[in-house]
Amino acid sequence: MGAESYLSLNNESITQRKLLRYWSLKGEIMEINRPASRGVRRAMRRLFITAVVTVLSAVPVLVGALPTASAATLPTWHFKVTVRMAQSTADLNGGLVFALSKTLTQMDTVNHRFNDPGVLKDKTSFEITTFDTYTDRASDELAKPHPAGDFLLIYDENANTGGGWLGDRQAIVHKWPTLQGGSFAPDATDGLVHEFGHSREATDEYACDVDTNPVNGAGYHESPSIMSYPYGVRNWSAYSVGLINADAGTVNTSSALASRYFPPVMRIRALSSTGSNVSHATVTLYPVKWFSLSVTSTPALSGYTDSSGYYKFSSNPFGPGAATPRNPWDLAYCNFLVKVTSGKRTAYQWMSLPAVGSAYFKNPTGTYTLNVKLP
Repeated sequence: MGAESYLSLNNESITQRKLLRYWSLKGEIMEINRPASRGVRRAMRRLFITAVVTVLSAVPVLVGALPTASAATLPTWHFKVTVRMAQSTADLNGGLVFALSKTLTQMDTVNHRFNDPGVLKDKTSFEITTFDTYTDRASDELAKPHPAGDFLLIYDENANTGGGWLGDRQAIVHKWPTLQGGSFAPDATDGLVHEFGHSREATDEYACDVDTNPVNGAGYHESPSIMSYPYGVRNWSAYSVGLINADAGTVNTSSALASRYFPPVMRIRALSSTGSNVSHATVTLYPVKWFSLSVTSTPALSGYTDSSGYYKFSSNPFGPGAATPRNPWDLAYCNFLVKVTSGKRTAYQWMSLPAVGSAYFKNPTGTYTLNVKLP
């Protein structure tokens, strides 16, 4: 496992030996399998799992969960997590006890990734309160309620559903194929941190990227962060930090926070090559739809700068309130290619949701101005 893993493979084997010594697991598992009644077996196993979860959670030295000094002094946002793991996935990871230990270790790493950068106003604690295995389909488990947990986390390396965050069910399907290292590989853990970011209202920032642009051919890619490209990345973007801090310790099941937080005034400023304002310049906005990776050639809106060189939006161009499956986070668009023309001079600039949103969180009452400098 990578250097960021808080339990090395060697330490993990030590932890397993400690567990074997503490509970004489070989004998306990044999006892669990002996009763003829399936209900009794299930009850005994659930009791055993509860004991292991309780002890491992309470004794951080076993799983390397010692908090940093800065995080320890902060108030804590607590979130309960119900874990359901496919029996086949548990088997692929050494059986019930080994899979449970790996799950606890991975969750500890997730918590560290939220807390160690020191950018959130409070400490985050995702706490596994229920762990169970299943033999039916992942989709069947998703359909079941999870009243004991704020969030449901399904581990299934062969899930019959897509993986990722499902906001309408407050659930994550952690589907990481065995051929790609399985559920507990370093990339799988990085991906899980990203999905838990969604549970705190952070958006898919990579959805704003552009590869196809019929207007001027330019591409666009968000700066690396956990919510734009999580693999090997440890930093949160300013926009994600703002959304997570705004969500704080709540579990949001209503409209997405991303649709609520925008500067009260948004405008485009046209500038000459010498830096002076350009009046009566034409402003055109070409939208980028979520996950499309392309600029739409049909403008979403257009207008002209005023005598002072500013074009002020009369309404929010990102389209808040557009709550449909194709418009995640209740927004119609996540990015715009802004074109400014004055005479024979033309310039382009990007106006992305993370850029505008982070400006809001930096100064909630301030005006957002995108400067576009003409040649």
